[in-house]
Amino acid sequence: MIATDAEIAACIFVCEAKASARMQLFEALEPAHFAQGPCADFWREAKRLESEGEGPSGWNVIERAIAAKASAPNSPDGWRGWYLAARDRSAEYLARGRLDNDERADELAREIGNAHELREIRRVCAEIAGRAEIATENGASLRAELIDRATVRATEGATGLVSTRDAAIELVERLTARTLTATPSPWPELDACVQLSPGSLTVLAAATGVGKTVLGLQYARACAAAGSWCMFVGLEMPASANLARVARQTYGCEHRPETLPAHLQAGAYSQLVTAIGALVSAGLKIEWSCDPSQSTDHVAMRAKAFKARLDERGERLGLVVVDYLGLLDATSDDARRRLEKHEALGEYARRLKGLARTVNAPVLALAQLNREAEKAGAKATRGMIGDSYAILRHADTVLLFSRPLPGADVGGTPALSIQKAREGRTQFFDMAWDSTRENYQMGKK
Repeated sequence: MIATDAEIAACIFVCEAKASARMQLFEALEPAHFAQGPCADFWREAKRLESEGEGPSGWNVIERAIAAKASAPNSPDGWRGWYLAARDRSAEYLARGRLDNDERADELAREIGNAHELREIRRVCAEIAGRAEIATENGASLRAELIDRATVRATEGATGLVSTRDAAIELVERLTARTLTATPSPWPELDACVQLSPGSLTVLAAATGVGKTVLGLQYARACAAAGSWCMFVGLEMPASANLARVARQTYGCEHRPETLPAHLQAGAYSQLVTAIGALVSAGLKIEWSCDPSQSTDHVAMRAKAFKARLDERGERLGLVVVDYLGLLDATSDDARRRLEKHEALGEYARRLKGLARTVNAPVLALAQLNREAEKAGAKATRGMIGDSYAILRHADTVLLFSRPLPGADVGGTPALSIQKAREGRTQFFDMAWDSTRENYQMGKK
């Protein structure tokens, strides 16, 4: 909607209305609000006359436009003909509703301003496809997201509000930054649906014994392979054990030689040491924080200090992995408040989301499914996340990994599903277990 009649009527209104109403409209609108070139030029000259103390009349503005050799509108007599035609065309428009001058000024400002906002939103929508390199199939949903967010978003400021145009531009910049700086997951198919964008919290939930740590280490390796650093917070196993698993995932060597028959152990130890030496020589970009007793405050302190060191070296923190949410210690404040388990986990998730925004890096928090999930096997649901709704409320993305376990009531194959995606779409993926490297690969649905 261009609101052509409103634009033409505004030009005539400022030449014929009283000074108070004219100034009311001048303060609300700028030449950039007008989509029609003649109206924008006319408005520019009218504002210039007003600033010079010459109360604008229609002919004064026309003479200025002619003297400035402004491009004449398409009319039989150039600017003079345009003004006469505009006055005739606007007479009925300005008379409708029998509003007084102040009310008419408000209505014109609102109609022209709204049309300008809509044009800006459309412009920004087009900019998304070009600048953020977003797939065509996602264009419609992103346009809907843009219009929804840009028209209702408010941010802190002097008045608590921002203009739709500023909100739309901020959204484009955020989408662009998310696309260009997102940390890859181990599976490109997953990245096409949701991304590990800076400042986001992803919760990956799985039952006991299905391989949460394996998945967390796969994420850490994917981040390191992309050239960014990962901070891995391991609350169950020491850094050496996690590094041995990374060696197994990378080179296929046995990471637990002591479990092999005696005659095979020496060769397995040699292969493991060689693999770890190769990881060290390659400069594996994973920093380990594997103390068994860590609170969210400890994690935040170490992550901020690590990011500061990386910033000094000109390197990037690409991911923080927490293995796992339920093992985090309570802070002294939590103990004093005597939080229930679900309240505490919800508070931990909220703090990790705050940490993600503070260090401007994604945080991946692994979470435990309850005992019902062990029986459900591959049919587990997000409602089985321990104290789930307290956690889900703060997560930007929720991933659910499930596979049948011995004694499960149902069978099936390993699967990864996107249960919640604030910045993407839900999807279901079959997974396959690679026994040689002991990690999960994304299968074909």
